[in-house]
Amino acid sequence: MRVTAVQQTCQDIACTVRRDRQDGPFELLSEAGLPVFAFKLRDDITGYSVFDLSERLRMRGWQVPAYTFPLT
Repeated sequence: MRVTAVQQTCQDIACTVRRDRQDGPFELLSEAGLPVFAFKLRDDITGYSVFDLSERLRMRGWQVPAYTFPLT
């Protein structure tokens, strides 16, 4: 697969996730346009963390890092 095709696929996946997350447990923190995005769990989600989500996605072959951002 050519590099441009890989980047286009990444962009397509990011756009799909960005579009489909509207009713989900996530809040996007980044703007559209890049083939990546940052998100957090909504404040009312308490049953699991982004670390739990990262671990479950890794089980399916996705590498989604989880970080703790400093509170401002």
